[in-house]
Amino acid sequence: MNSKRKFFNVFLVLFVAFFVLMAGGCFNKDKSNQLSNDENPEIHAGDNNDNNNQSQDDKNDDQNQTNDNNGDNNNDQNIKTTISIVGFGDSISAGYAVSGSDMYDAYISYDNDETDINSMCYTNLIANKLAESYETVNVKSYAKSGDTTADLMDKIEDKTTYPNLDSDVLNADIITLCIGANNVLGVALNYLPSYLSGEISKAEIEELFKQGVATFKNDYSNKIIPYLTSGEANVYVMTIYDPYLYFDVSEIQFTSSNPYVASFAQAFISTQFTELKNMAISYLNEINEYILIQNIENVIVVDVNDSFSKLTKETHRTYINADSSKIQIDVDEIFDSNTFTIKNTSALQNNPYFDPHPTSLGQRYIANLFLDSMGIAVITLE
Repeated sequence: MNSKRKFFNVFLVLFVAFFVLMAGGCFNKDKSNQLSNDENPEIHAGDNNDNNNQSQDDKNDDQNQTNDNNGDNNNDQNIKTTISIVGFGDSISAGYAVSGSDMYDAYISYDNDETDINSMCYTNLIANKLAESYETVNVKSYAKSGDTTADLMDKIEDKTTYPNLDSDVLNADIITLCIGANNVLGVALNYLPSYLSGEISKAEIEELFKQGVATFKNDYSNKIIPYLTSGEANVYVMTIYDPYLYFDVSEIQFTSSNPYVASFAQAFISTQFTELKNMAISYLNEINEYILIQNIENVIVVDVNDSFSKLTKETHRTYINADSSKIQIDVDEIFDSNTFTIKNTSALQNNPYFDPHPTSLGQRYIANLFLDSMGIAVITLE
């Protein structure tokens, strides 16, 4: 019994010793691995880099989110809420209309040394459309009925009468321009009575047309466009349409106590008017071609003439006041039956349906051509 217990005690001691040795070996192995890692800094650093990279990624994500938020805020702050548009030109730009035209009742002409426009001119119509996208639209017009390029040149140089013109141009986002019609068509209309009466020859009036075109080219290239593009605005220049494209003297109702005189007067006026008109339009086309071939930064040509030339007679006559089919003339008022000569043309010139200016619908059509060039949705033609 004692020998068995003695054997058991020896076995127990050996078992415990074995366990201690095994446990110690395992501990030393773990410690050895730890030292091995300490002795291999790449492995150790890699573990830390993984943790650091994860931490840095988290920080980058947070920073990117912050930047995105800041970007959104900056975009909100950079949204342009105010836009300025300035108009230049003649009676077409000013929205001029004569008694009897369909826009006369709404036409209010006023002149405060800087403005001669009404709410129905195309520049204001463009501004009204821009108001749908901007909180504030500043609109100003220096258009003046009867202005030639020489008149516009004088206006640009007259700092006393127009003290705000320079700043208006420099601060403009959009500038509209319609100029040159009076350099040629204005001449034709002014000299119509003299031409019909024979007081001025074809050669003489043709020389006036040539001078008008030469003046336009010089003023347009050397002063007007350089001035209007001195700021950062886009300058939209329209070509000039033919207001008498479908005007036919044979449609005019000539009345007289002498039917023969009425017939003769109609034939004579038709021949003379057509000749003068064709001359004027040929020189007007020279101006339009000059506008079109210019390649100037920030200048966009709105080819109004091309668009109007493609309209049908019926549509053209709803956009322009001139409509020969609606004119009645008492020949005895304008024709001297004794000398068979024209004694005055007021009955023709003062007739509202001889007027070359756009109707209210025509102004809206022109505004749409500008808006289309700007990439902006057009307005309804009503």
